[in-house]
Amino acid sequence: MKKILYILIFIPLGSFAQNIIALNIWPENPTENDFVSITVEYLFSNSDCLLNLKSVSVNDFDIIASTNHCIGPFEAECSTIEVFELGQLNEGEYSFKIYSSHGNYFYESESDTVCTPGIIPSSIDSISFFVMSQMHLEEHQEKQFDSDFIMIDVLGREYIEHKSGTLLFYIYNNGKVEKKFIP
Repeated sequence: MKKILYILIFIPLGSFAQNIIALNIWPENPTENDFVSITVEYLFSNSDCLLNLKSVSVNDFDIIASTNHCIGPFEAECSTIEVFELGQLNEGEYSFKIYSSHGNYFYESESDTVCTPGIIPSSIDSISFFVMSQMHLEEHQEKQFDSDFIMIDVLGREYIEHKSGTLLFYIYNNGKVEKKFIP
């Protein structure tokens, strides 16, 4: 009897599964001058996945977001993407946490549908990211610029060491080329 009760309790819960499959920050390396946004990708195991409610709040370096999607009664894969526009943020390390819940459609009449509120979050995810000042970004790129390169001569031969009296071209990972001669 207990087994049947467990089956009856847990099978319906699995059919309403909601999963956050990805969190993405745009731009990837934001600065104080950028308008930052975060996309949340969802995959539902039920038909329909319309957004019912969405909110976001920024408190210092903590960002809390929530969504409630209305899902349909039939088993069918439904995916959606929600975008949270955060605007320009100050320099620092941020934590973004998303609480997602889902409600169910109830059809009151042919033209009127109601979505139940999601009471318990069915999916929670988070991501941390840095917002750099423009000056720190340029310093970071300068350090990358100085360390990621190869040296070749005019015939295309690669060198490990730049000896005096040689003209070499420094080709950096970011595409910049410098011609250097050490007397």
